Amino acid sequence: MALLGVKAKAYASLSDLQESYEQNVEPKDAATLSDLAEFRAKEAEAGSAWSSNGSAENETSNLLVAQLSEITSGLSATTQTFENFASATAERTEIFSNFSGV
Repeated sequence: MALLGVKAKAYASLSDLQESYEQNVEPKDAATLSDLAEFRAKEAEAGSAWSSNGSAENETSNLLVAQLSEITSGLSATTQTFENFASATAERTEIFSNFSGV
């Protein structure tokens, strides 16, 4: 049952990453929002199942949590890349908006 907790944490990380992507790269894109809703639903489902069935840990779940932590430690850099993309897009849009009246 402890593996459900790991699964919930994995879906939480995916949700955070997808939310950043949606906000910075593909705002209001239907497919992106659909994926985000799916990740959030799976996160809630796994978290609920984990809470309902107990949160006992074992060696396997501890190993998976450690691996998941190692993998997700790079997510902040990915999120920053998405934010940089949004900033560059906004700057490009502003620059080219000056040419529209010419």
